[in-house]
Amino acid sequence: MTSAETIAKTIKRLAKYPDHARDGIIMNVYDRGTTSPYNVGCMLADAGLRDTPEKLKKADLDKTLIPKRVDTVLSDDLFEDLVNPPGAIEELKRVIDAYARAVAEEENA
Repeated sequence: MTSAETIAKTIKRLAKYPDHARDGIIMNVYDRGTTSPYNVGCMLADAGLRDTPEKLKKADLDKTLIPKRVDTVLSDDLFEDLVNPPGAIEELKRVIDAYARAVAEEENA
């Protein structure tokens, strides 16, 4: 998962430093760290935006996926040096909290 802010920051940096976008360069765009859809669901539930999700086993998740789901951690020194992305958990909490505040304001309007 990547926040829109990190994507926008990446585009701005690539526009400023076009040599990093030359032919043959592939860049991963991500927020640092790892999480899972279940953990994101729990963060949304903690913010009052959904019910607490049911925790499934990886084997259950993989039953319907072909090819099988692969857990991977991205690492791209060029990207990290250029953008200095935020931590995934902290960024998710920041964005979810902002969204929860916006929902609450809309409900109270």
